[in-house]
Amino acid sequence: MKVVKFASVGVINTLVSYSVFAVLVYIGQHYIIASVCSYITGVVTSYLLNARFTFLKVTCWQAFARFLLINSIALGFSVLVLHMFVVFAALNPLLAQIVVVVVRFPLMYFWVKRFVYHDNNSQ
Repeated sequence: MKVVKFASVGVINTLVSYSVFAVLVYIGQHYIIASVCSYITGVVTSYLLNARFTFLKVTCWQAFARFLLINSIALGFSVLVLHMFVVFAALNPLLAQIVVVVVRFPLMYFWVKRFVYHDNNSQ
């Protein structure tokens, strides 16, 4: 099932990108900058793993460009929600980032499946 593979890639990707985020916050980087840096790391990791493992596609620049566009939109959404959780809900940035990832997951699966890999199957 593709959603399970997508989730598996998401777990690996989240561990990688969250580690980058945590290290940058730990060394004193502002949480927004840390979030952007970790997201960029995650975009490249996610694209390569999802193309080859989840959707069994050969990587190409056109698909990567669509992936970047979708992830740019998702990054704006993520940073906005992260900021709202930290400023208005007074959540710790490390906890708030986890909540953002959970909220973002179903949106990203739909967008990536449909618009990057043109997979219209119901899986």
